[in-house]
Amino acid sequence: TMVSKLVPGKGHDTFLEVAAQLAPSHPRARFLIVGGEVPGAGGYARWLRNRANLPPLAGRVTFTGHRGDVARILAATAVVCHLPAIADSFPGVVLEAMSCGCPVVASRVGGLAEQVTDGETGFLVPAGDVAAGVAAVCALLDDPRRRQLMGQAARAAVLSRFGVERQARGVLAVYRRLAAAEAKASPARRRNR
Repeated sequence: TMVSKLVPGKGHDTFLEVAAQLAPSHPRARFLIVGGEVPGAGGYARWLRNRANLPPLAGRVTFTGHRGDVARILAATAVVCHLPAIADSFPGVVLEAMSCGCPVVASRVGGLAEQVTDGETGFLVPAGDVAAGVAAVCALLDDPRRRQLMGQAARAAVLSRFGVERQARGVLAVYRRLAAAEAKASPARRRNR
């Protein structure tokens, strides 16, 4: 499964190429692209659908459009792919997938390396490297126990590293540091602000 608006640069093209290479060896695999079209990107969405209708993917790729039940879809997904070609600062969908117990195969760009622990909560692959993406997804599809353990580790990582309480403590710590620095500032400096 891939979850992202249908805009260039998010890696849908790489996802479809990975799927096309997986399809012959995994005849029961089905591929989902969850996300709506964006005004002005209709040509890209059309290109993706045309590519998905070619063999060996014909009839095996579903475009769901925008969905309000993404967590339910992710919970029923074996592997989530997030394969952008360009840096994606900190995509929420990766943490959402991990919180649902789903291992992630992601490009090693932007904030993805902060979210996915390679070999533990999923796999990081070079951006645009279809062969590496295929190998990573196969490693998870072909080993259900490994996939389950990585999914459990992914969920635990989200709860421990990105949970609401931890994020709130981090933000509060930043505010306290700023307040302490301001308190140490000279009275003349404070008056000039």
